[in-house]
Amino acid sequence: MKSSLILSFSSLLSSGFLGAAQPNILWVVTDDHRADSIRAFNRATTDQDHSPLGYVSSPAADQLATQGTLFTRAYCNSPGCC
Repeated sequence: MKSSLILSFSSLLSSGFLGAAQPNILWVVTDDHRADSIRAFNRATTDQDHSPLGYVSSPAADQLATQGTLFTRAYCNSPGCC
C-alpha cells in the first residue's frame, strides 16, 4: 500500500500537477574570468562600467542580468577550472 501511494505521489510531482507553481531556473556559470569582467556586476557593485583593469564589454551577460537575478555575493566552495 505504501509503495503504491509513494508511486502515485511521485508521478503527480513528475507530471507537473503539484509542482506547477515552481519557477523555471536557469543557472549560468562561467569559467576563467574575474567577477568584475561582467559589466552588469560592476554596475551593481560600484556604479561604474569598468573594472580596475579597464572598460568591460559583456552585452550577452548584461542582458541576462537585466532579465533575471544578479548575485553579487555568491561564493563557490569548490572552485574548478578548465
